[in-house]
Amino acid sequence: MKIHYTLPDNPSFDYLKREARAIKSQHRNRDESIIQLIGHFDTSLHGMLAEEIFDRRFSILDAQRVLARKFGFASWTRMKKFVLHSAPEFTIADTTLRAEIIKRNDTVCSLIETIKKQNKGAAKTRNLHKLDAFGRDTTDFINPIYDQYGWPGPDIIGRDGTDACWWLVGHASFEGELQFRTAELQEAALTRGDLEGPSYAMTIDRCLKLSFQPTVYGTFHDIDDDGYLVPTTDVTDPENLDRRRAIAGLAPHQVFYEQHMQQAKEEGWDVKVDPVEDRRQWEHYAVKGGYLEAAARR
Repeated sequence: MKIHYTLPDNPSFDYLKREARAIKSQHRNRDESIIQLIGHFDTSLHGMLAEEIFDRRFSILDAQRVLARKFGFASWTRMKKFVLHSAPEFTIADTTLRAEIIKRNDTVCSLIETIKKQNKGAAKTRNLHKLDAFGRDTTDFINPIYDQYGWPGPDIIGRDGTDACWWLVGHASFEGELQFRTAELQEAALTRGDLEGPSYAMTIDRCLKLSFQPTVYGTFHDIDDDGYLVPTTDVTDPENLDRRRAIAGLAPHQVFYEQHMQQAKEEGWDVKVDPVEDRRQWEHYAVKGGYLEAAARR
């Protein structure tokens, strides 16, 4: 199972209806390849064995809900709205804004790729300062958009514009007030079908992690005493963590951790860090970004 799934490019709603019917058919035919998917995203089946899941009644509405959650929407209705507003033939409200957001996000992503290739030195320091300045500029750029639209969904700036907006804001790491405002607007956007669940989950968890509060969706890891990445236990209501993750379109927490470890192995990440230095870096973000103050105002 993937950490989270994304909708195909320009999916037709007829395609999604066929996918839902296929899930129902696989359940009826007791196809074990579907167990992981429906056993997680249908939260009423959590903790059941395969035979118990196959013995349960599973309607087309259940299959539609599983498919919607797989792609990050709490309901079929919300996914339908997002898909229809993301269709190529749908006329978006603000093409100029869409182009500007995509352009700005491309610039920031290019700068980050440059920084990743620089181990140290004056050039990296200059680029880190430049990235910090981009974050402040993002706040000045995004807040008037929020004032006008709230979180701008695909009907406003297209699906690619919405994706770019999420990345652009996410890269403004030292702007705590902007992050909290984004999380609040994204929560409202979820109920309108204007945003996928994983995007909101990672935004709100970032706000909580950087204000030293338990996260909701467990999208960050902890560091053990030896400096190794381990699944976080600092979450609200841990017994229902996977239920929340399923509704948000995220894989089970253990799968999330295992997938990250596999990715780390394949890409040669350093998964062992100094716990003291790690804590110092989080505190630096929290203080410099004003996350504690932003949290206190809410």
